[in-house]
Parts: sequence; structure tokens; C-alpha cells
Amino acid sequence: MSIRLSKAIGELNIGLQTAVEFLEKNSRLGEVIPIPSFKLNDEQYAALVEEFKGNKEIKKETARIFPEHQEEKDQTIIEKTYFEHMERQLLTMENYKTWGEKRNEHNLKFTDLGYIGNKDNCIQKLSEMLGKPITWSELDEFINSDEFQKEYIDKYEITITEKEAKRFRIKLPWKNKNGNIYGYFQRNPQKEKYFGVLWGDKYYNFRKKIKNSLDSLRKICNQDIINEDVVIQSICTELKYYNGAGFTNFPDGTKVNQKWGKFIKFTTNLHNSKGSNIVGWLMKEKKYYKGIFWGTEEDFRNAQDQREMFFMGRIMFDNVEKCNEFLEKVKEKILDEPWEYKKKKKNKKNKKNKLKYPILHSYLGYELERLYHEQELYNKEKNLIYENKIIYNDKKDKAIFNTNLLDKYGHDFIIMGKIEIYQDKEHLKNPRIIPSNKKLKEEGFDCEMEDTKVPTFFKEIEEIVFNCNWSIDQDMGRYEHIIEDRRDRFPEKYKDFSVVDLAQKLDSAIAFAKKIAQRNYKFIVPMYYPAERRIQLLMPIYLENKSMEKTSPDIVLVLTPHPDKKLYELETILELEDAYQDARLIAKPEEPWLKPN
Repeated sequence: MSIRLSKAIGELNIGLQTAVEFLEKNSRLGEVIPIPSFKLNDEQYAALVEEFKGNKEIKKETARIFPEHQEEKDQTIIEKTYFEHMERQLLTMENYKTWGEKRNEHNLKFTDLGYIGNKDNCIQKLSEMLGKPITWSELDEFINSDEFQKEYIDKYEITITEKEAKRFRIKLPWKNKNGNIYGYFQRNPQKEKYFGVLWGDKYYNFRKKIKNSLDSLRKICNQDIINEDVVIQSICTELKYYNGAGFTNFPDGTKVNQKWGKFIKFTTNLHNSKGSNIVGWLMKEKKYYKGIFWGTEEDFRNAQDQREMFFMGRIMFDNVEKCNEFLEKVKEKILDEPWEYKKKKKNKKNKKNKLKYPILHSYLGYELERLYHEQELYNKEKNLIYENKIIYNDKKDKAIFNTNLLDKYGHDFIIMGKIEIYQDKEHLKNPRIIPSNKKLKEEGFDCEMEDTKVPTFFKEIEEIVFNCNWSIDQDMGRYEHIIEDRRDRFPEKYKDFSVVDLAQKLDSAIAFAKKIAQRNYKFIVPMYYPAERRIQLLMPIYLENKSMEKTSPDIVLVLTPHPDKKLYELETILELEDAYQDARLIAKPEEPWLKPN
């Protein structure tokens, strides 16, 4: 069950920055946002407890020796929620002078910038970073000086207006061996007040992205000694948003912002082996900017051109029309089955691009992604079940893969594409259907179609069959997610139900589905979840007593198996269309309740 970061640091007697730094170092546990209201997952909370259990014991011992002091501390910090405590501690306009008045009188305190929880821990962290003791008096003196300046920034550390900002940073007058130190404050999402402070370099929030991209940068620069500190010191221009054409302003002079931008780009003073200057950029995918990618200015321009292409997972097309032409050809050549929904999905992207056969589009993209994953497993483990998933020609400029589909004559259906690197990953551009071994030889492949292998989604049949002897963990946190966060996925008539009434409906439906599964092992269908690369199960949920032969389920419940615990964990709910799409990756579903039409 999730627990807020503020509660965890209170229990463990540690500071916010200490907890955040530990979790960032252990990023495999999941993403962390440095705000007290952030909800930790079970693995993150367990790791914090294991790492700082000594602090907790010290706290207990202190409570035993100084019970009155501990009782007072518990009352003011632990028993109160973080935001209630902050509200009580923060300065208000009615009782105190404004920021501007204090600034004019040189009477500001560093704590006027925002609420600071553990002050001792805060000043100790700063002193450790600088390698010398710093006092609150020195910080107070600094913010009343002419050197002091706030920079309002977004989450990508790009300067924006105060009205738009949810965070700001201040540049301190002291440096360590890596350069200037900055203090970061975050705005309370419910109030117009700020809290902090996290200490770091100018691009503190960029460190994780830089770390994840170091291997690529080292290869480009042919320097193994490059690390995060070297990269941050090498950034010689401000980070800026760029549109699809590579400009920071639109033709009418409007500045490109986070919403309308397609890239974030910056220049470094690093060079590749040919002496060309290196730039870094992030690329926008849906709402978020991902990367970092490295290269020359020419590489950045190529990235702009590639971004205008249409993608089907790791398959690239010049445009959506080319993609549709290819999907049409594939559909004509393979065994007949439904590849689109009778009722078109209301998908803005598909509507804009007029994409045909969305199920087939999703299927081919995820099948190829799985094959690339299994190729990586083979390179690491040399397990023969993962061999020959992607096969290359003699020039290594083309590749083929088995789609796990059959043509209308019952033969393996093979696709070939030209290799192109995009976002540091291998893609297949402008794919073609391979009809014969003769065509393979003409393209330079030293193999036959029968040598290709289909994806291995599971090793044992038990992985894809619902075990009626296992329990279904009806965890309170998952019910909160399903009933409250995913209320929009329920049929219209249930959206106004109370939480209790809907939970009771769900309980009854789960019990009923389990009874059916005891009598029909195919009733609960396996699916493949690409993001986590794991098998999950789809349980149809009928919230009312009605004929299953004539009607579709109201929703589909996703179950994650835990063999070590012999239970299934509730994950989320899906609408029928999405459930079919995920199930089709493993096999064509035959259960009557799971049909796209």
C-alpha cells in the first residue's frame, strides 16, 4: 500500500533531501518526485526502512528517554499532515510584512523563501557539499544582498515567468569543485506557497537523464572518462524549447514553450572524434520530453526530419499514408481475422492520422519490440530459445523478422526493413513483405524463412492459465485506483455509484468470474504487457446478472500473477477494445466475450 514521502521521513527521522537522494541513486525502484506529498511504492518504502532503520531506533530511544519532548514532536509533525503543518508554519500576508517590504528593509530571512522542514539537516547538507561550514546568518545575509536572484523554472529547468512556474532556484555565492551550488524550492500544488530546499548544481533535475545517456555520449566523443559532472560543466548555452522545424520562435514571433515545443536543445563544449561540436536534445513523446540524445548539429537536423515520420513501434514510414498502404497489403496476405473495431475508437491521434487497422498496427509494433528484447536477452544469456529473433543480411543494412502470423496458405509471414538508428535504437524503415527464400537470397540474407523464430512470451503453460487455487488480493490501494482513478472506464450507469456500492458490485463480479473459471479454464485470458514485459491475465467483469453469451462484460480486470506468493494482484481495468489488443499479442482470443466486433 502506498505511503506519502512526508510520513516516511517522519517515521525514519531523516530529511527530505536525504530520502530523495537515496531513492534517486536506487532509480530501479521507481521514479521519485522531490515533494513531501509524493506517494512511495512498496519497494521504495521498504528500501528506505532498510537503509535508515538505525535512525528509527534512535528516534524510539529518544522517545523513551525524553517522552514529553517526543510527544510534542509527534503532535506537531507526525500526527499532522505535511500541508497542515506547513500552513501553520508559513508566513501569512495578514500578520507579516510582504516580501518586497522586507527586501527593501534588508530584513529577509532565508526561510522567507519557503517552508523548510528539517533546518539542521538542510544546513548540514549544504556544508557537506561546499566542504566548509555555512550558517543560517550567512544565508540570510546573502538573500538581502544584490547578488541574490530568483529564477523561475519548469520541470525541465527552462526559465519561465513567475505566473507559469511551480518551482524556482537560487544561485548561491559559494562554489565547490564542480561549480556553483543552487537551492531549489517547489510550490505546494494546493497553495501559492513554496517549500524546500534541495541543494544541487544548476541542472540538478537533469542528472538522472544525463547519467542514462552517458554510454552513448562516451562513444560519440571516444572518451571513457566523461561523467555527469563533466557534462553539466560542459553545457555552454541555456536549455531552450524548439519547434518541429528547429526554431525557438514561431513565424509570428511567439516563443516556443513546453506545450508547443517538440525538442529541448542545448550546446556543449564537447567534441566528437572529428572535432565537431556536440549538442544534446530531448524529444517530445506525447506530453513528455525524453532523452537525452547526443550528436552534431547535422544529427539534430536529421532527428527533426525523422520526427516527422510515422511510427509503428520500431517500424518507420515516411507518412501515415505509406503505413496504411502497408497494413492493407499485410491484411490481404494473411489469414483473415478482425483487425479493426466495429465501433471506431475515439482516439484523437488516429482520427487526425486516419490510421487503418489499429489492432494490426499495434500488434506488429509490439511483436517487433518483443523480438528486439529477446535478441538482447540472447546476447546476454546465450539462451538458444532467444536465438535468430532478428536476422541481418550480409551488409547489415537490412533485417527480417517473423511476425508470428500465417499467410493465407499457412506459411510463416516474414517482413523485411532497412535499418535506421532513431533515438539510439535500431528501427526498420519502409518495410516490405518477403514472399520467398529466393527473395531473401537476392536481398543478401544467408538464411531461409524457416530459420526465423517467433516471440517467446512464456516458457511454461502455467504462466498463461488462471490458477483457481490462488487468492485474488483485493488490496485497498488498488481498489482506490480502480474505483476512483479509473471511474471513467466504467459504463455510464455506474459512474454515479458511491464508492461502497461500486466496490460491492466489483467484489461480487470477481467471485462470479472465479466460479466460471473453475469450470472453464479459457474464460480468463492471458495478455502481454509490453511496458513491463510480463504476462498478465484478463478477467471479464459482469457487474449485473446477465447472459454472458449475448452480452459483453462491462469492464475487464487486469490481474498480475505472483507465483511466489500464490496470489493475483489487481492492477487496473480496461475497456474491451484495449483488452483485445493486448491479448492478441500472445494469440488470437477465442473466448466469445473478447471480440473486437
